Amino acid sequence: MSMMAAINVAVSLQLARDKPDVAADFRRIMGGDATNGYQYTEATIDAFLQSVSNRLKIDSPSLAYDWTRSDTAKCLRADREVLIGLIASNVAIVSEAS
Repeated sequence: MSMMAAINVAVSLQLARDKPDVAADFRRIMGGDATNGYQYTEATIDAFLQSVSNRLKIDSPSLAYDWTRSDTAKCLRADREVLIGLIASNVAIVSEAS
């Protein structure tokens, strides 16, 4: 699986776990209110990003995402597609599939 596809899957699965009622609404931003966002806060977006990082570690190839390097404010203003790009900028391939 490509790196971008793996990030998309990890983000989608985490959103489905955290926000099952609205996870399929791609127009939402990560922060925001109930009308336009997933309603993550500075504290909860960090937990979300850490969970995405953990999901990427178990993928094949294994991806290392240093979620602590992500700008929380940018992540909260981002929609899903922009967030995937922000995450990708802090991802490295750890191991190739054999």
